Amino acid sequence: GLLNPKIMEDRQSSQSNKGEVTICIDHPDKLLEMGDSLDIAKCASLKADKTNCTNIVNKSQCEFCTYHVKKAYTASSASRPGLQSTFSGLSSEATRNRIMAKVAPRSKGEVFGGGKLL
Repeated sequence: GLLNPKIMEDRQSSQSNKGEVTICIDHPDKLLEMGDSLDIAKCASLKADKTNCTNIVNKSQCEFCTYHVKKAYTASSASRPGLQSTFSGLSSEATRNRIMAKVAPRSKGEVFGGGKLL
C-alpha cells in the first residue's frame, strides 16, 4: 500500500495520458508491504545473455512471462511453413464449386454477395 502519496503535476506536452493521475512517495517508509502471494514467481526462461529472466509471473497460470511465450510461439510458427501456405491443391474453379454447393445448393450456382454476382 501507499501511505500519503503526493499527486504530481500534469505534463502539458502529453495528450495521451489525459485523465490519468501520477503519484509518488518521498520516503521508503511510505510503501507498505501488505502480504505475500504463493503464486508469484520470476519467469522460468533464460534471456539471450543466458541470465535468468526477471519478469514477475503468476505461476498458477504460467511459469513464463508473456514476452517469452510470444517469442516461443513466433519461433514455433515460423518453423512450420506448411501450415502458413494458402495452396489447397484444388483449382480455383473446383474450390468455387465446392463452396457454392454448401452456400446455395438449390441455386444455379449464382449468389449475390459483396456487390458481385458470384
